[in-house]
Amino acid sequence: MKLFATAIGIVSGAVSTLLNLLAELINLLADAQAWFLDLLVGGKGGDIEVTTSGSGSRTMADASTYSIPHLRPAA
Repeated sequence: MKLFATAIGIVSGAVSTLLNLLAELINLLADAQAWFLDLLVGGKGGDIEVTTSGSGSRTMADASTYSIPHLRPAA
């Protein structure tokens, strides 16, 4: 019985570790996406702030605040 409890503890720890690693990977991908989007709209990369709202979803600054230089109407 003690062996069974130990096995459950080991499996539980492994699953927890894998879930934490997956969450970190998702966060890194979201940050990379924000950096790349900023690069596409003419920034230097990394200038768009990505925050986590109260609901846990990631939000970005309003895209209308950024302009794409080659798509601006001629003055």
